[in-house]
Amino acid sequence: MKKEEKGKIRIVDIAKMAGVSIGTVDRVLHNRPNLSTKSREKVEAVLKEIQYQPNRSASALARSKPLEIYAFIPQHAIGTYWEDVIKGMQHASGEYSDFKVRTTIAYYDPYNLYAFEVSAQQLLDAQPDGVIMVPTEPHYSRKVVDKLNEAKIPHLFIDSEIPAYQPLAFFGQDARKSGYFAARMLMLLNPMHEPLLVFRKIYAGISGSNQQDRRQQGFETYMTNKYPDVPIHYLDLPAMQPDEDELMLDRFFADHADAKVGVIFNSNAFIIGHYLAKKNRSDFHLLGYDLIKQNINLLQDGHIDFLIDQSPKKQGHLCVQTLCDYILFGTKPAPYNYIPIQLVTHEILDDFIQSEMEYD
Repeated sequence: MKKEEKGKIRIVDIAKMAGVSIGTVDRVLHNRPNLSTKSREKVEAVLKEIQYQPNRSASALARSKPLEIYAFIPQHAIGTYWEDVIKGMQHASGEYSDFKVRTTIAYYDPYNLYAFEVSAQQLLDAQPDGVIMVPTEPHYSRKVVDKLNEAKIPHLFIDSEIPAYQPLAFFGQDARKSGYFAARMLMLLNPMHEPLLVFRKIYAGISGSNQQDRRQQGFETYMTNKYPDVPIHYLDLPAMQPDEDELMLDRFFADHADAKVGVIFNSNAFIIGHYLAKKNRSDFHLLGYDLIKQNINLLQDGHIDFLIDQSPKKQGHLCVQTLCDYILFGTKPAPYNYIPIQLVTHEILDDFIQSEMEYD
């Protein structure tokens, strides 16, 4: 067949060349069951010979039912990091509206592993076409991943990675590298090598986030390698009892009056920042994560020195876009898609805010 004719190939032509029915060709093209090996081989040989390229966009537009994507993420308060991730997902869903894409947000309690299993089963019962998942404790996440694989539901991870589970792709920061970087930045503010303070939000011994744990590991690796003699003190603030924060912070700072530098490995930097503002503490340097409104205000006021931005809207957008392109068009993504580690100060804050506005 002439090269210029390849673009005009119809299913009926392929059927004639392979000596099979049109229905058989359709089954091969759409990978449907109930087809003999011999018939499939005949059709595939013809497809290879003519270098057949299906019109994937037309096929996707012809879907008779919506493409259902579920995002399985932690429960969270209004105005926090995950709200921006959802905005990015919704933005991407709108871009694929012609393909009947619907993105549903499903939540789990990050501090209750049993509840995680229950919520995960509800998600699986919905039989979505694709899943965006924030994995929690590896053992429990493994069960969900195994069931997704068994059901042949493509899935990817956002924010937290577990490489051994081999999702379709991962979107987020390299957490250990981020924590390592955070330690280096803090030590620039600590020339006298005074003790460092690490603040954590924890419930019943559970941090609720693999990312926070890995950031802390990266932080501790840097300090062990570079400054092994600098003391590090930890304060675990109860995640479900915010009324106790101020009293616990009073005691912690009183016990470590010589410490002038600290870090919190999630978006709750505003808790410490508000405390510093209330106590008129201008001598303490704080590094946190995420450009949420409360953190931004405290960064502008000088009660937070640095924020590490993770481009949450971009992450959410890329996740939905990647699943849609894979399911609709067969486009396979890169397995690891790391978001740059971006250090934000009040002087350059406007540039980062502007870059995120495209997803609003």
